[in-house]
Amino acid sequence: MASRGPRSLHNHTNARKDRAGLTPTRAVAARWYNLMTIVSETSGDIWIHRDGEKVWWTISNSERPTFERKTEPVGFKRDVIVCHRPCAEWSDRSRTGQELYWRSLHPKAKDFLSTEATLQELSEDYAGYAIALIDGADRHCQEFRVWAGIMGSKEIAHGPPQRT
Repeated sequence: MASRGPRSLHNHTNARKDRAGLTPTRAVAARWYNLMTIVSETSGDIWIHRDGEKVWWTISNSERPTFERKTEPVGFKRDVIVCHRPCAEWSDRSRTGQELYWRSLHPKAKDFLSTEATLQELSEDYAGYAIALIDGADRHCQEFRVWAGIMGSKEIAHGPPQRT
């Protein structure tokens, strides 16, 4: 396999534009190159996804990923390779059966779970929160020192969003 060193990365940043038509920074281009590696090599990792008001999670398994050539359905319609990573069935419930709602998350969790770098390894504190959330630990955010004082007077809403 050819090396993907600085020259390749430099050429990539000069040749590609992001959705807004801007040339990506070196860090963004490096992340683009690393995404396929992260997805294809994961095993036993928890993946969390937000879809509207619901929070979904899964765990990657050790089966080999598959790769598929496709054409982008929108935009520049470039040829791309899609990596399909085998994982457990996605769930919108904790291991104790509680439905997982975005509005129930601590404000700090909403911040780190919705950052631009959607594929990222969480720090120890954040990973602890994510595991407690999935395990269904009651009031999981209260024990994490990094969030002391972040709540202020904010109240966390539990349960499904109210229809008005």
